[in-house]
Formats: sequence, C-alpha cells, structure tokens
Amino acid sequence: MSVVLTILKITGIVILCILGLLLVILACLLFVPIRYQAELKAPEEGPKTYAVRVSWLLRFFAFEKRMNEEDFFIRIGFIRLKAKNKEKKKEEEAGEEKPQEKKSSGKKSLEKKSEDKDGDQGTKKKKKAKKGFSLKSLSDIMNIIQDDNDKRAIGLILQEIKRLIVKLLPRKLACHFIIGTGDPCSTGYLFGAFSIVPPVYGPKVNLYPDFERRQLTGYGKVAGGLQLIYLVLVVLRLYRDESIQRAYRKFMKKKKV
Repeated sequence: MSVVLTILKITGIVILCILGLLLVILACLLFVPIRYQAELKAPEEGPKTYAVRVSWLLRFFAFEKRMNEEDFFIRIGFIRLKAKNKEKKKEEEAGEEKPQEKKSSGKKSLEKKSEDKDGDQGTKKKKKAKKGFSLKSLSDIMNIIQDDNDKRAIGLILQEIKRLIVKLLPRKLACHFIIGTGDPCSTGYLFGAFSIVPPVYGPKVNLYPDFERRQLTGYGKVAGGLQLIYLVLVVLRLYRDESIQRAYRKFMKKKKV
C-alpha cells in the first residue's frame, strides 16, 4: 500500500510541476511585451544611418538591423540568421536578367507584337471586371452601414483600433533635429502641424526649423511595446459582441448570394 501511495505522490508532483511550467510559459507569452526600438542618425556630412529592432521574450526572438550594418538579421536564441535586403535582391536579379534579355530580345520582339493585340483586349476586359466588382462591393458595404446594428459594430471596431494605436505609441521618445524643406512657407506649415501633436514638443524632444535650407540633421530614438494579452482581450471583446456577430452573419449571407 505504501508503494502505491509513493507512486501516486510522485506522479502528482510531476503533474503539478508540468502544469506550473505550462502556466509560466503561458504567462510569459501573454504578459512579456513585444518591444520595438528605432534609432536614426543624420549628420550634416556623411550618410544617414539607422537601426531597427523588434524583439520578444527578452530578445529571444528578434528582428533587427544594427547601426553599422546594411543587412537585416533574424535572431532565435543564440542563432543569428541573415536576411537579405530587398534592394540588394533587386540589384542581383537585375544583374542576372540583363545578359539573358540581350540573347532573347530578338525572339521576344516578334512574339510581343502578336501578343500586344490580345493583351490589350484582355486588359480592357479585366479593367471592366475590376470596376464592376469594386462598385458592387462598395454598394454592399454602404447597404450594410445603413443599419443601426451595423453602425454600432463598426463603431466598436474603430474604438478598439484607436485603443490599439494608443497602446502602440512610443513610451520613450528622444530626438534633436533641425528640419528644413527649402521653402519658408512649407517649413512653417510643417512646424504648425507638429505643434498640434501632443508628444512632439516634450521635455526630450527638440525640433528646430531651418527656413533657408533643405535639410534633416540630428539624432532620434523611439521605443515602445505591446503585450499579447491586450490583443487577446480585444479579439474576445469583439467576438463576444452581439452586434458584430450579426453584422458578420449578414455580410456572409450577402456574399454567398
């Protein structure tokens, strides 16, 4: 009997340890924020450099570009993988395609002439189809918005989007820039627009106009984050709302018809 009790005791301890470990992992996934950070250096002489980092779980997962590097990197734990820049990819592809285009240019020129006529007719038909589809979908959306229930659903979605934008706003913002568009009038309009935005003229934010030259010089740093638990709560609130469920069912019925 004592052997059975000890076995049950050990299995219970093991199950509790596994459940505790799962709860810790779930709490880390939901409450550890996804952080973003961006930095820009724009000297008066020399090229502008920037750094970007999006990280999660204390930088266990990260997508980053360092200040003195041209390529982007994906990091998983201690493994750092190189991701090619899009501009470099386009240059390499263009360099490979040029010799092939020279060889096949004579053959393709004759084929293009015969295909141009068919292509023009096909493109006209496609444009007509796209226009008809867009007008029909727009009219369906306008009919849906006219209902009071659907208006309430759209209002809730817009409200959640505003809250999400507020959560995504940077918590740390520090910069010192001299900005000039080359035109005194447009520079004045630009700084007038800056004055409307509350976080622009903070204690660590210094923006100075240059009404004579076109320039962007200085230094700036932005950092913020968002917890996944907030996204989960947003999805649950929208999913449980009756007006959104009705609007979704109504839209799917009209789509099937």
